[in-house]
Amino acid sequence: MGGRQLGPEPVARRSFTVYGRSEGWPSVIPTTVLQDHAGRVWVGFHESGLMLASDGERRVYTARDGLPDNQIYSVRETRSGDLLIGTRNGLAVMHGGSFRVYRPADRIHRFNVYDALEDNAGRIWLATPAGWNGATAAGSQSFSPANRCPTGC
Repeated sequence: MGGRQLGPEPVARRSFTVYGRSEGWPSVIPTTVLQDHAGRVWVGFHESGLMLASDGERRVYTARDGLPDNQIYSVRETRSGDLLIGTRNGLAVMHGGSFRVYRPADRIHRFNVYDALEDNAGRIWLATPAGWNGATAAGSQSFSPANRCPTGC
């Protein structure tokens, strides 16, 4: 098999640039990053909210803008283009620039939402300290080691 390497250039050969406060970023501690379907980059930070970086512009969203907390654990995009934002104080869904917040009163098992995703069936799954939560338009369920996921999830 020849010595031709396929795929992207190895990480070891790349040169990285560090971005932080002096470059206008809200923090030096990013926790998650996503490039959405439109090519915009979203960066979640430890204690500093969620930043949109697009075409040289930056916009930072915090609890003042409707996020449940400034500690961002994850950011994911749904098929419809909404953002699922896992925080220390619940899940935020960003739709059209505004936030809808889900907390335990909305049947999320715990406040901390470490990660979230939409599966091929349109269900939303959340990773929390107490297990994982699944939600459909018809309702939600919580799963933990003691309450295993039923067949089909």
